[in-house]
Amino acid sequence: MLRQDTIAALATPFGTAGVGIIRISGPEALEIARRVFQPSQGNCSWQSHHLYHGNIVSLDGKTILDEVLISFMRKPRSFTGEDIIEINCHGSPLIVQSILTQLEELGCRLARPGEFSERAFLNNRIDLSQAEALAAMISAKSAKACAIGLAQLKGSLSKEIEILRSLLVDALAGLEAAIDFTEDTSPEEIPVLPPQIDAALERIQPLLASYHAAKAYTEGINAVITGKPNVGKSSLLNTLTGRKKAIVTDIPGTTRDLITDTINIGGIPVNLMDTAGIREPQNLIEKEGINLVWENLADADIVIIMLDGSKPLTDEDKVIIERNKSGNIIAAINKIGTGRTEKNHHRFIRERGQKYRRSYDN
Repeated sequence: MLRQDTIAALATPFGTAGVGIIRISGPEALEIARRVFQPSQGNCSWQSHHLYHGNIVSLDGKTILDEVLISFMRKPRSFTGEDIIEINCHGSPLIVQSILTQLEELGCRLARPGEFSERAFLNNRIDLSQAEALAAMISAKSAKACAIGLAQLKGSLSKEIEILRSLLVDALAGLEAAIDFTEDTSPEEIPVLPPQIDAALERIQPLLASYHAAKAYTEGINAVITGKPNVGKSSLLNTLTGRKKAIVTDIPGTTRDLITDTINIGGIPVNLMDTAGIREPQNLIEKEGINLVWENLADADIVIIMLDGSKPLTDEDKVIIERNKSGNIIAAINKIGTGRTEKNHHRFIRERGQKYRRSYDN
């Protein structure tokens, strides 16, 4: 149920910045703005979608809190569908907090996370797919993901869903008419399947086919680096990310917890995860770390198995390969020696029907 109170919140990230934007939405937005804003050019006409220069002042009118630009967006031509005031103040946390405190004293309630979007949905300014698109755009990790979110926000998915809905409603109406008026219709005239169903199936296939590609761009691909201890997993993570993200030593079992970072490959975010080396655990902490590795491997889109190319495959290597054989595997062979051992590694993986790619780190 839509609440009728007036809410306020910082609409830009909290922290030190040149500008911070405070948004007020609700039936009392304009009245509250009149009480705190002192225009620099005499009276303020408060025309919709215009900017005005002036000061935010305390309730007694004696203390200037900040010099601002303020705008008024009259309902329903606003994001939430309600009257909206936006205060463009300086982005000091102290200034922002002082203005928000002033607004609370005037009757505003601090907005809950996502409440402006919630009000936009409840006021039919956006639908659920557009609300999801807005969240996806804000959290986008690549230009492609942002473009996908923008297209959805503009209504591309909503329009397609509405077409599908209309086709199904027409199909249902035809079926109900055939049932209700069976005596007036010959058997030859009753369709086995309404043609709208075939049309809907034809339109929905491209949507289903595009899901995995769109998900890769928006949410990224989870790539887990695994292998036995001291084989080079942390070195690979540091090399791919271009910075020292994980500690690298010659001591087996250095990595105990999950270490994550994201890189961008061809516009697709790749969420890399360095994990504890898999072996017979030496203590309870290492056991918990290895259990965590197996849990994340089960949810991985790609498993990068690090192998020591200078030594024969060990039982630990074979266990790791066997337990991931149903997934997408990349064999990253490190510490290349004579080449004979390397070929044995590849042969073992090929015998299990795995797709692999060699990656070298000298």
